[in-house]
Amino acid sequence: MKKFTLAAVAAALVGSMVPASADHTIPLLSYRTGPYAPNGIPYADGVTDYINMINARDGGVGGVPINLLECETGYNTERGVECYESTKGQGALVYFPLSTGITYQLIPKATADDIPIHSMGYGRTSAADGNTFSHVFNFPGTYWDAASIIIKHMMDMEGGSLEGKKVALVYHNSAYGKEPIRTLEELSKKHGYELLLLPVDHPGQEQKSTWLQVRKEKPDFVTMWGWGVMNQVAISEAASIRFPMDRFIGVWWSASENDVLPAGAKSDGYKAIAMNIIIIIIITIIIIIIIIIIIIHYPSSVIRSSIVSRQSSIIHHQSSVVDHQSSSISCQSWTISQLSPIISQHIFL
Repeated sequence: MKKFTLAAVAAALVGSMVPASADHTIPLLSYRTGPYAPNGIPYADGVTDYINMINARDGGVGGVPINLLECETGYNTERGVECYESTKGQGALVYFPLSTGITYQLIPKATADDIPIHSMGYGRTSAADGNTFSHVFNFPGTYWDAASIIIKHMMDMEGGSLEGKKVALVYHNSAYGKEPIRTLEELSKKHGYELLLLPVDHPGQEQKSTWLQVRKEKPDFVTMWGWGVMNQVAISEAASIRFPMDRFIGVWWSASENDVLPAGAKSDGYKAIAMNIIIIIIITIIIIIIIIIIIIHYPSSVIRSSIVSRQSSIIHHQSSVVDHQSSSISCQSWTISQLSPIISQHIFL
């Protein structure tokens, strides 16, 4: 089971609590432009509004304002690295790359610069091993977790076995979309199913050939690692070939209500896994409280020295991914049947 301590997480997120500038500086790597803007704009607006509220209402954290440095990446890895390089020298406390590709590129840079990275539910899964990746925090779930949860759900639907079945992965042809492949391959050896890999090139608007192949191969299940318009197109194409929607399961970044709207009633039955929102809210509240306490009471040297030693308390090893199905972290799969998520059953990692 993946373990972590909230104190370690807070310490990692805060990093150096006394930057050279007068403010607590947090870069916001946003993407308000490009094909993924419909996903990036709400996030950037939400973070900006929240930070503005904290500054206006509380005067910042510990009486020190938060300086939000927004830098446009367009969900492009090269531009994301440029944003990092242009902001890291301004007292950056932590980075939220908001892209698996950008995260991969920033891991060695941020580690060398002694700046923490928080990639919540995305990024490099193996970075959960704090013995190797000292400055990366990717709780509360990883793509390997997601892949094993989805396979477990498929097994449950098939009475406990996928022996002789065929599972297709429709994935964004990027670092993000390729993350679950190794896990799905290992699980296919263990459970005896055939894995069909179907990459979709950026940004995902052209998928006719992909779903013609699905119709030809007739997989028993399809799982999707999509993002942005790719999700909407995939669900619409699946409906057009009359693929059984209750056997089409997306990762949490393919779980928005907006993803099913274009297909309308034909998307009824489509599923996607979700991080347990109650757990996330509780963790977030506790982390905020701990961060405030640390900012007020602890010097930066104590916090910075704790990053490497404490990171090991929040890891789970790569070798345990196949066994996530039987661990005790409860997650939920949700069914989007009336354009709103409901808990259809609990699945244990």
